[in-house]
Amino acid sequence: MNTMVQARRILLTGLLGTFLGACTSLPRGSSNQPPAAAPWAARQELLGDLQRWDLSARISVVHGDEGWHGSVRWRQTPTGYSIDMVGPLGQGRIAIDGSRGRVELLTADGRQLTATDADALLAEATGLAVPISGLFYWIRGLPAPEIPGDLVGDEQGRLTRLRQGGWSIDFARYTQIQNLQLPARITAQQDDLEVRLAINSWDLAA
Repeated sequence: MNTMVQARRILLTGLLGTFLGACTSLPRGSSNQPPAAAPWAARQELLGDLQRWDLSARISVVHGDEGWHGSVRWRQTPTGYSIDMVGPLGQGRIAIDGSRGRVELLTADGRQLTATDADALLAEATGLAVPISGLFYWIRGLPAPEIPGDLVGDEQGRLTRLRQGGWSIDFARYTQIQNLQLPARITAQQDDLEVRLAINSWDLAA
């Protein structure tokens, strides 16, 4: 292995270690009960109505021995979304825009791709298996609809763990935004693929 490749791997390992250490799961009880029924029903209605936001987050994707980390800005409206991902080593900026069953992706080198599925388009363009379609719901603390899942939650009606569509999602921390408690730390894992999201800020008036 040449010196440059070795140095790059050491740097990547260190950066990932710093990121993952900052997102250590908060200790919590061993309860495996579903969220309390009445608070959960109320939260589902409020969170389902949330269709507009502008959030900033750090993201880490680990797949086997490979790792990637960067920052994300996700702007959502009732008619579409815009996701900017910045910082993948060797990738630069990735911009994703979606609306009405059409997704466009623009890479740092100027390539523009279109598809109907954001997950498949991102994987095709970059090799990053990030479940955008699931995160649309998970970042609000909701399960994706019409997909069977096992829900674990607390007495406030918040999800603490969700298993759905082959993914295991942990909600390690919540933050108060206006009248809602929204996830601040999310870990989604499927086999040897792990996606960690640390949300720095929410703006619901975007």
